[in-house]
Amino acid sequence: MRPATEEDVPFSDKEHTFLFFFLFFWAALYEHAMSRSLVANVRDEAIWRYEVLLRNKDSYAYADCAIIESVKGEPVGYLVYSREWLDVEQYELKSNMSWQTVTPSVLRYVFDAGKDMGRLESLFRLDFNHPLWEMVESQICYDDGRYLRIPNLPDFLCHIAPVIKQRLAESALAGHTGELKINLSQDGLRLKFEKGHLTEAQPWSPTPTDEGDAVFPNGTFKQLVLGFWTFEELLSASEDYWADDKAQELLQVLFSKNPSWSSWP
Repeated sequence: MRPATEEDVPFSDKEHTFLFFFLFFWAALYEHAMSRSLVANVRDEAIWRYEVLLRNKDSYAYADCAIIESVKGEPVGYLVYSREWLDVEQYELKSNMSWQTVTPSVLRYVFDAGKDMGRLESLFRLDFNHPLWEMVESQICYDDGRYLRIPNLPDFLCHIAPVIKQRLAESALAGHTGELKINLSQDGLRLKFEKGHLTEAQPWSPTPTDEGDAVFPNGTFKQLVLGFWTFEELLSASEDYWADDKAQELLQVLFSKNPSWSSWP
């Protein structure tokens, strides 16, 4: 392995040489990794150039980038890790590479880097379905927590309506028509469905005589929408969450648990 250099990122005066590498190697690996994730950062050429070469190395958000090479010197993957805390943010390989074969070398690289920094442990912040965990799950802890802001929840739900339509179509609730009122404590949401389509998402106010079909206090409904928790996990965490049988069945179809990769920085 070696540190990423200017040779690995396209610049305008080197477009034909390095843009090819970027588009068909680095960016392709990143796009493949994003396909495993429900929520992920979208990065263009300018962002990659800034993160790899232009970000201030004294910045808290600075991360080292390393290219993983074969014994013949061919690039086969990349690694992104925090110099400050030795947190591994990204680790990806080409589809024809064996994770079992490459991972021991990557771990040695990370642990050697830790020794140079006086650190004896590293935190791998990778999505929970990352291939790494199939081999070292019992040895390394990881954290997939994140902070995301959704300024307008009804608009966001309308934006992901095609995903909701697909999930309904692939479930026992295909063609569902009805209404779902969600109590968010201070306010709420009313979702309307027609023949398997989300046709409306509007603010709604619960009342003492109409508390809705499901209750999610303290902004936790967003954690369900973004795939951080399953509905069953929320129910087991607190008695403050509840839903009637029909709402629970619908929510389980609409919002399943999925990994998200929104790190660095």
